Amino acid sequence: VQHPGVQELMMTDIRNLRAFAMFLQNTDVKFDLVSVTTEIEKQ
Repeated sequence: VQHPGVQELMMTDIRNLRAFAMFLQNTDVKFDLVSVTTEIEKQ
């Protein structure tokens, strides 16, 4: 990441996305969203 502070901001967004995915996982969504967010976080 080229700009100071942007990487930390992106990681915060990814963690928020993961929390939302975990919430959806407890509903009737038939898709493993948590694994998707884990892969995004690794990138």
